[in-house]
Amino acid sequence: MLLACDEPPTECPEGLVTYVCALGCTEGSFDPHDPFALCAESALPRVGTPCASDDDCTPSAPHTELECDTSVGLCAQARTELCNRIDDDRDSLVDEGCTCTSRVVATIDAPSMYPTQVAMTHDRIALLSTGPDRTTARVHVVDRDGNTRLELDDAPLAARIQRIGDELVVVQHDPSSGRTSILRLSEDGAHETVALDRTPAGASPFVLGDERGWTLLLQSTGGFAMTRHTLTGERSTLRVATEMRALHHASSDGRGGLVGYTDEIGLPQIAAVDDRLALQAITSGGGSVGTIDAAYRDGERVVLASDPRASPRIVRIGATGTVIEERTLVPPRRPVEGAMLALDPATGRTAIAFTTFGEIIIARYDEAGEPLDVPVLADGTAHIAHALGYVDGALRLVTGDEDFSGGGRWRIIDPCAPLP
Repeated sequence: MLLACDEPPTECPEGLVTYVCALGCTEGSFDPHDPFALCAESALPRVGTPCASDDDCTPSAPHTELECDTSVGLCAQARTELCNRIDDDRDSLVDEGCTCTSRVVATIDAPSMYPTQVAMTHDRIALLSTGPDRTTARVHVVDRDGNTRLELDDAPLAARIQRIGDELVVVQHDPSSGRTSILRLSEDGAHETVALDRTPAGASPFVLGDERGWTLLLQSTGGFAMTRHTLTGERSTLRVATEMRALHHASSDGRGGLVGYTDEIGLPQIAAVDDRLALQAITSGGGSVGTIDAAYRDGERVVLASDPRASPRIVRIGATGTVIEERTLVPPRRPVEGAMLALDPATGRTAIAFTTFGEIIIARYDEAGEPLDVPVLADGTAHIAHALGYVDGALRLVTGDEDFSGGGRWRIIDPCAPLP
């Protein structure tokens, strides 16, 4: 439905909203064939506007950054230089300022399996691959260079692999019966199974843990069911969180749980989960649903909240659950999709990995949120980025893909290897 700007309605009309004017309407304009022409920003330079210099391309429409491509005399999307052997910013220099490049450290095959999930600790990378029917699974734990630390070929009904503190756990869940177990993987290669008592039927389980017990969250009828269990699995509390419409993230540093979710009115929220299964609000995740990821360092929790239409935000949360700092990161490319966070435990510096137009890009920032170096194109093929983190002091990106023979393959990538 189109509405003339000079004839505001007295009530909200029915129909699909195709565009919301960021700078308001242009007086008296009405073009039923071009809704964007109704908006004031339509008069600003956009991609394809003739130009002779960058001045002709500014100011640009909201959420766009333009520069003049003098080779064709047209405004084009501004592009930041990446370390990818291409002259991205069209200044006749290739990879100027680059100090590192991406390098595949190890390739790990998963025959007859599909790469599903990854979890990282300070010294291990755990890869979860599942079979076509999702009832069989394989866990492969490696070090930062891809050397095997543990192989577990039979992990039935594995729904998720997570890091809790510095421990790796596999959540085994039967969605029809609700039976849930936690498979604890120790550093010496042994493993122990904890059966959680009286867990409800549901899907998409997450587990949080601390020194007193376990908290299970899963999508159930009427909302998200939350159950609290002792360390040996006995259930003590059950609650249905009707305020959660969708759960996007759940993680634990071993001392408490953190969740990112969409509330009942569609806004993303970040909250802590206490022993009584109450959600203690910390901050909003942003104006719309995007990606929420978290990392931990010395009792501090750091959350990355990203929205494809806006800049990612970093939120630092203290041990008491209060926000210490909140800042915006300037991404080298847009849109920012599937963003992941890594936190250097030695320095507190951050790195993010995100996908834009099928390319995986890594950007590193100092403690103040300023770029440390030129961003790196870590993977330009159609691989899926699964995890980013620091392992034994080295930044690692893990990607996965499926081949045509019905199997999968993991890649462990050093996204900032020194240049030769």
